[in-house]
This record gives sequence, structure tokens and C-alpha cells, in this order.
Amino acid sequence: MKITFLLTWADAMGGTERAVYTQAEFLAARHEVEVISVFRTSAERFFDTRIPVRYLVDETGPVPRPVRASGMSDEVCRALAAAPSRLIEPRWEKAFHRLSDLEIEHVLRELDTDVLVSTSPALMAVTTTLPPARVLTVHQEHRPSQIRGGTGEPLFRYAPRLDALVVLTERTREWFAESLTDCAPLLEVIVNPVPAGFRPRSSLSAKAVTMARRLVPDKQVDHAIRAFAQVVETHPDWELRIFGDGPRASALRRLVNALGLHDNVRLLGPTGHMAEEWAKSSICLLTSRDGEAFPLVLGEAFAAGVPAVSYDCQTGPAEIITDGVNGFLVAQDDIDGLAAALLKLIGDPQMLRDFGAAALRQAAEYDIDLVMGRWDALYRRLLAGRDAPARSAARTDRLAAWGARTGGSG
Repeated sequence: MKITFLLTWADAMGGTERAVYTQAEFLAARHEVEVISVFRTSAERFFDTRIPVRYLVDETGPVPRPVRASGMSDEVCRALAAAPSRLIEPRWEKAFHRLSDLEIEHVLRELDTDVLVSTSPALMAVTTTLPPARVLTVHQEHRPSQIRGGTGEPLFRYAPRLDALVVLTERTREWFAESLTDCAPLLEVIVNPVPAGFRPRSSLSAKAVTMARRLVPDKQVDHAIRAFAQVVETHPDWELRIFGDGPRASALRRLVNALGLHDNVRLLGPTGHMAEEWAKSSICLLTSRDGEAFPLVLGEAFAAGVPAVSYDCQTGPAEIITDGVNGFLVAQDDIDGLAAALLKLIGDPQMLRDFGAAALRQAAEYDIDLVMGRWDALYRRLLAGRDAPARSAARTDRLAAWGARTGGSG
């Protein structure tokens, strides 16, 4: 079986890219696997992989150009890159343009694969409409669908065309089932696996709280820093270690200095070795604002036996953390509550050890062999029915029902 993953940016540091590479590496032992990235944005990828990555548009130079051999002049490429996409509406994702449209269509129209996996709602607009009919289309929803807003519009416009829609939590699956009703494709829940490889266990003796986050507004890393300012009043020998990068980095450094925390809060930048860093940690901290579909950082921390403190945002943490067992869930935006939860764990070494042991037991649910076995079974099931007349008929019926419900605009 050949499986193709479609990413917007294969070079990025995000959780979607991490999840795709983890899946692709595992599946490559049994199947032919490739990753297609619409854009190349860096000379090097953040995640190292042995999986073939095919880029369509190179944006590393002064003028965006097709990666394939092309006779287009720089003038033509520049004009196309300045024109808005006609395949993917800007309110879904602003990165696309007419040049990317042409390259996407060039590749997908003749795509030779069995399964094509989209990784964002915007990409569904092309994976469900451009490839040959025999290509099975699966969408992996890596973010909380319920709160996507305008970027989630393609989920409803194109979901009835899919062969399967896979989400990370039962709560999201139920939301799709209620929203799409009889227009829904096959709906499945498959969690993010913890990547394969040796994972050292934390001794929980390090006086360190750790975050691994993109430094963007919705991750609210400033809340963690403000909460930690309260922690160091009682425990001045503890430190907060923040791994990641992003546009908020400078503002966060200023906040650390303003609060006099330069000896306790360390902004360490991105790293490709978080398994080792979790083993040097005693608590994982998560402060996202709107929700996390299924935060991979929690699974990785739990695999090291590290308990967590997190905001109880709309989706994500509550599916992993059992409050009072392997961590604490704190009311959204309650900075004092974050500090209190951290102080409770730091001040009770036996509780910290008990929570860590419970986290390690919970991590077994994210074992890569277990999780990827479900992915493999899903792809095989879809492939077995690919050429059955019922597949096309069912999709047509879903589209008809959805079109009638939306007055022909769906």
C-alpha cells in the first residue's frame, strides 16, 4: 500500500508535523510512504526523517519558484505568488497563492497513491477534489475542530467527500457526528502516539518545571511565568525551563527580567531532544488558551513519568490528565490556581512520586505499536472497499444530503 501525507510546511516545528513524521516512520516499515509539502521554507527541516519529502514550491529564495524543473521566469513566478489562491480561500489559510495552486494541481491530478492524508482543513479543499477517484482520502484533524472558526469551514464543505475523518478525542468525534449527521464519512478516534525510541524515565528529583511550546499568543506562556513568580517566593531553588521559539520570545524575555526571574526562568529555544529533557524534569506545565486537540507534550512527559499541571481548556488536557491522579487541571486563565497546583506538587514529594507513577501507567495508552496498529487497520479496511460500487454511491448520497441541507452551498 502507498500512503501519501500532505503538509503545508514540512519544515515546521509544530505538533502536526511531529505527529505526521512519527506515523510515517512507523508505517514505512510495512508500506510505501511519502510526504508532500506544499512549501519549502527552510534549507533544513526541524524534524529529521528518513521518509521521502517532496516539495512543490520553494520559498527560500528571493522569488518563490516551483521545485520541479520549470521554464517559468522569475517575473511569472513573482506575479503568481502575489495573486490569491483560487483553490484555498485566504480565510482558511493565507499562505497559498496562484503559484501553489498550479503546483498542487499538477501533482494531485495524476497522483499515484492508495491513500492521501490531509493534515489541515484548508488542504481538504484540494485532497477531496483534485486526485483520481481511486485515491482514498483521509483527513487527520490535529486541532480542536469546535473552536477553529473560519479556518474550519472546509471541514463542513468537504468532509462529506472524505472516505474517513479521524480525530483525536471522543468529544470531537461526537461533535462531528452531531454536526454532520448522515452526511458524515467514517468517523474514527485515534490518539497521537508517543514517538518510538528509548525514553529515559525521570527520577523526579530535579527541581525543574518544563514547558515545550511554540511561543505564540494562544499558548499563554506569560501565564506560566507569572505563576512561577509565586512559586519561587517559597521555592527559590526551582526553575522553569521553556523550550520553543516564536514571535513572543522577546516579550517573554522582557517579562522574565521585569519580574526579576532571570535566575529561575530559562528560555532555551527549540530542541529535537525532548525525551532527554523530560527525564530532567519533575513537572510538565501547559497553559494554552483555547484548547489543544491532544497535546503530544503531555503524552511525552507522561512517558517519562512526569506529572502535569494544565489549564482545563475546552479540549485536550482533560482527555489525558486525571485531576488529582496524574496531575492537576486548573480553571482557564487562573494564574493563581496554576501557582497553587505547582506549589502543592512541589511541596509534597510523595504526591509527586505517586502522580508520576500514575502518569507512566497512563502513557501505555499512547504506545506507538498500539496506536499505529489502529491506523494500519483503518487504511487496510478502506483499501479493501476502495473499488466497491457502494463507496462511490455512499459518497454521492452524503453530498446530496449535505447539499440539500445547506441549500446547495455545502
